[in-house]
Amino acid sequence: MDRRAVGRLVSAFVLALALGGCGASGGSGANPSGAGQSSSVADGQTKVESYYGMVAEYRATVSTLSWPAGITPDPNPLSTDKATDYEVGSGEGDATFRWMCAWSGEYLKNRSSNPKEAKAALDQWASITTLPAWNTSYSDPSMRQMLLDSISKARLGDPSVIQSFHTANC
Repeated sequence: MDRRAVGRLVSAFVLALALGGCGASGGSGANPSGAGQSSSVADGQTKVESYYGMVAEYRATVSTLSWPAGITPDPNPLSTDKATDYEVGSGEGDATFRWMCAWSGEYLKNRSSNPKEAKAALDQWASITTLPAWNTSYSDPSMRQMLLDSISKARLGDPSVIQSFHTANC
């Protein structure tokens, strides 16, 4: 993969994070009760939730994901704007992104010194295709292809795309 392709992959990851974590509309998301009801935007298609609903979604997703030994995920999502409404799925996207950072770090840490652990970490990272976020936050065909290509390259011994992702985002 040439430098431009790696740059496009990193840019796509950053874009996916930004889109997954950005509010769907400016609203009063301040909801001290913590309730996270979803509601439809005017077009009737995009579902939004308050900041607190997004946090609840993030924490629920974090609790369902497998994390590397010794890693405790941050209980708070990457998105912190309490005055914004978030698209439903933003919390799940944030959690999955943190999960990707954890497993890419584990893979890179063990790649040279412990190939067995590195393979197990790469297998976990590659399991993104089985996560619900694959069909929501990572549903863009070009994003999916770049993720699949990064997994294939790593399996062939080239960690450059995962390294670029990790360096740029984690």
